[in-house]
Amino acid sequence: SCADRLRDRYGIPRPSVIRNVPALPSPEDRGDLRADLGIPSGSSVVLYAGMLSWFRPLDVLVEAMARVDGAHLVLMGPAFGGYDGALLGVAARLGIADRVRVLPPVAPDRVAARATFADATLPSTARQRSVVA
Repeated sequence: SCADRLRDRYGIPRPSVIRNVPALPSPEDRGDLRADLGIPSGSSVVLYAGMLSWFRPLDVLVEAMARVDGAHLVLMGPAFGGYDGALLGVAARLGIADRVRVLPPVAPDRVAARATFADATLPSTARQRSVVA
């Protein structure tokens, strides 16, 4: 176990380990979000789960997705100030509107279950201002 490895590596009493990650969802909880969104089974999916706001430069992410042939981008989270519409506008301007989806937020304990369909997930730590006008 993780506690045993820490004890052995550092020569300390066996510590208590508190997991700071959600449990993996069971297969029946996962659903088939890929199919629900109409994403072909062979396509790659990149997921961003977090706030959709002008202070997260997600327009840069949408622009980058235009360079990744056939990959789909799913943005999941609360949207503020019409930023979700602006991002979809960027996708339309770049000709990739069919590969960008915006989903509403889910409860924190459901994020892992919703994220299992993605091939890659992106952290929501950026604090720069978006350049979309």
